[in-house]
Amino acid sequence: MKRTDDIHAKIDFWARHPQVQPLPYAVRIPGLTRIAFRSYAEMNRWKSEQRLKLASLPPEQWQIKNTHDSGAGTT
Repeated sequence: MKRTDDIHAKIDFWARHPQVQPLPYAVRIPGLTRIAFRSYAEMNRWKSEQRLKLASLPPEQWQIKNTHDSGAGTT
């Protein structure tokens, strides 16, 4: 039997070799502030405008950045 077929062997392996993955942070979305709307229609118009603005941003603004070292948390 291979180690990958035995669930207990997998758990034992994971317990002996833990990998801590750093949490990425998302880039702040520009222009989002607290807004009060008078109606759902007004809110939906605002959301549509925001989606168009976000779609026009360059893709570099939406890459997830890692704030930790690549080797952090490994033993």
